[in-house]
Amino acid sequence: MRARTISAMVLLAMLALCIAAPSASAVSTDLQRVSAPGVDLWISDYAQVQYSEIVLLINYLDTPVVLQLREAASGENVTTYTLAPGSSEVYELVYPNLGQYTVVVGDLSAALIELPRERPATYLPPPRDSGWSWTRPDSSEPKIYTAADVAEMIADTISRITMEVWILTFITAIGGFAAGAAVKRSTLFLVPADVISIFIYAFVATDLLFDWTGLGIGLYYVPFIAGYLIGFFVAHVTYVMVQQDDLGNKTSTKRPVVLYSPNEEIGYCIQQQSNKALIKRWMGYHHRLGTDAGLAPDWADSTKYPYFPKFRRMVIMVEESVTEYEDKPFMKWFTVRTYTTYWQLSNASKFPKGMWKKSSAAIIWARDLINRLYGDLITERQKGQMVATQVAAEMHTYTIGRSTHRAIFDQFTGAVPPLNIPETQENVMRPVTRATAAPQRMPEDVEPEQTEREDKDELEEESEPTMEKKNRRKN
Repeated sequence: MRARTISAMVLLAMLALCIAAPSASAVSTDLQRVSAPGVDLWISDYAQVQYSEIVLLINYLDTPVVLQLREAASGENVTTYTLAPGSSEVYELVYPNLGQYTVVVGDLSAALIELPRERPATYLPPPRDSGWSWTRPDSSEPKIYTAADVAEMIADTISRITMEVWILTFITAIGGFAAGAAVKRSTLFLVPADVISIFIYAFVATDLLFDWTGLGIGLYYVPFIAGYLIGFFVAHVTYVMVQQDDLGNKTSTKRPVVLYSPNEEIGYCIQQQSNKALIKRWMGYHHRLGTDAGLAPDWADSTKYPYFPKFRRMVIMVEESVTEYEDKPFMKWFTVRTYTTYWQLSNASKFPKGMWKKSSAAIIWARDLINRLYGDLITERQKGQMVATQVAAEMHTYTIGRSTHRAIFDQFTGAVPPLNIPETQENVMRPVTRATAAPQRMPEDVEPEQTEREDKDELEEESEPTMEKKNRRKN
């Protein structure tokens, strides 16, 4: 059992030596075994060394073993290691100065192994074939990672993230959020495609590729950009949905228009979604907007496309849009083109809903009143025709046996008795139309009785018989 334990200790020690040896600056990895009672020291067989070398110490005793590196001239200890009983360890012996040294291995009572060492001014180890070779494996297929491997790598990565990293990531994301919101309110853009955002993207991409800042903070750009985009889309700017219909071409367009007001004198202006228009606005040249009514969206638009949720927006209906431009001088040799847009809104977008309902009621009342009065006009015309026919018949009867001139004279002087034709259902023809129905109620701000009376008087004056008009004109 003790032999198996010692063999396992030797194998583990040799494996650790093979792993650590490439990272050290030892002269040689070709070790030889130096034995003493209960102790084995694996060390290079060169007496001359460079700055350091690797050794393997195995302790088979039940007491600790001490490994010391001493200067030969003064006897001063340079390095001291203590190895526990029944264990093994790989050590690195460092020779700080040029000169003679002694490697001593012993227990607490006496030295068991003593080896001389020298660090010369210049030294090159003699060439020696190590006998190591590499054989290409038969299969070079890539490793297939399973879900367990991925989960293990993620867990290992998360375990290495400290609280300081979390705090810095949070602060960076908050800074990006604030920057995105501030840039959107400054540029009045709906998407992050303005000149400031483009400059930020170029700066981050350049630093990630070339690390020209030298800060080594490439990973912190990820939370910054994420916070910047979230802040940009969360921030709000004033815009309206404008719908314009072209009946001739059978097209209908809806576009968002960003509005802003630099001051009360200028009024509302349009911020076009282009960097050229943005730079003009920063220079003080605004795209002005003129309308013939208010800009309150009062049309509800609901659109549903397959595989997408329903879109509900309040829109403004524009019947006609005209844009004019003017070239204004800039400095001495340049000009800047400014624009002014005029919107002609549809009737429904010019009035609030309450006024529109009130106006529609007045229109319906006026329409019914016109229909009723027109029916009365037709009736009076029919009565006038009947009266004129009756008068002509009586004149014909009265003139029988008299001269025509005498009959006409008697008619105009009143010698003929007046005609009394009663209005009966038989001699009054009333057409059956919508005017016979009861008209709708007039709005409160209109007096229907007075208006109806005045209209009826005018119609009666127009519908008097032609002969009576002639008599009054002659008298």
